[in-house]
Amino acid sequence: MPEQTAITQDNVSVILDGVVYIKIVDPVAASYGVKNPLHALTQLVQTTMRSEIGTLPLDKTFEEREALNAKIVV
Repeated sequence: MPEQTAITQDNVSVILDGVVYIKIVDPVAASYGVKNPLHALTQLVQTTMRSEIGTLPLDKTFEEREALNAKIVV
């Protein structure tokens, strides 16, 4: 994932990046559901990352990495 900026619950700006592994389980839906499934997944993951970081104060973001990973899995 490219770097992006997010704001924590206590209004601190942080820079996020990540790695996404994709496993397509329904090739028909991936082929015909959207024009560009990789772009759609990238947008979904970026939005989810920002949303989840926004629910935590800065101190908790470092402690809650595993919980964040579980919430971001789509």
